[in-house]
Formats: sequence, C-alpha cells, structure tokens
Amino acid sequence: LKAIMACDPDHDCFSPESRLLLQNQRELFTKSLMSYVLARRGQTKGPPAFTQMLSLISWQQNLVRKHKDAYLLLLALDLVGPSFPRVILQVLSS
Repeated sequence: LKAIMACDPDHDCFSPESRLLLQNQRELFTKSLMSYVLARRGQTKGPPAFTQMLSLISWQQNLVRKHKDAYLLLLALDLVGPSFPRVILQVLSS
C-alpha cells in the first residue's frame, strides 16, 4: 500500500515520461496487492478488503491536502512564527 501511495503520478513536478513510469509501477504494485489480498482472504472477502485498503490512499491524500491548505492559510495570515514546530514547517512546505 505504501508503494502504491509513493508511485502517485498526479503531481505537476513530473515529466510525462516519469508519470508513465510511475503509473506502470503503481499498476504493478496494485496487482501485487490484489493477488496478496485474494490469497490471504479468499475470493469473497478479498475484493472488499482490497477496495477498503485503496480507499485509505484517497483518505490520506485528502488529509494531507487539508493540512497543507491550513498551513498556507496560516502562512498567508502571517501566523507562522518561530514557535511553530520546525518539523511541521518542513513537511507542509514541500
């Protein structure tokens, strides 16, 4: 699941060739996860479990987007000062 998340080709910073490579890798990891889930959970319980796992990716992406938007708002309002945790600044500014 982490590999699927890491191979997200939807960022603007990638070239078309890089996006294609990431998409191909993501499809490979997705197929591998599906095979694994089917082997572990069976034909009836596997597909719903797989779908639920994939839904975690969109949940995580939405959460990151909301936090980044909140950070940008704080930055625009000049509310980010020296007391703001440096780790959070590094994560949100990337």
